[in-house]
Amino acid sequence: MKTKLVVLGLAFIFTFAVGIHLEASTNLENLQEGQKIHGFKVMNVYENAAGKAMGARFVSDRYGFIIDLLQIQSVPQAFF
Repeated sequence: MKTKLVVLGLAFIFTFAVGIHLEASTNLENLQEGQKIHGFKVMNVYENAAGKAMGARFVSDRYGFIIDLLQIQSVPQAFF
C-alpha cells in the first residue's frame, strides 16, 4: 500500500512538473513527434478539429513513464 502511494505521489509530481515546464518554455504548436525535451520524448501530438495542437504524449527516457498532457479549457484537473 505504501509503495502504491509513493508511485502515485511521484506520478502527480511528474505530471505537474512537465506541465509547468512545458508551459514556460515550449508551445505545443512547436512540438514534433520524436523530439526530445528535458529527458522526455514526444510520442504523439494531439490536435483538435481545427488542426491546432491541444496536447501531447511524452515518455520519460530514463524510466519509461508516460505522461499525456492536454490543454482543455476547464478547471485544472489531473487524471491517472
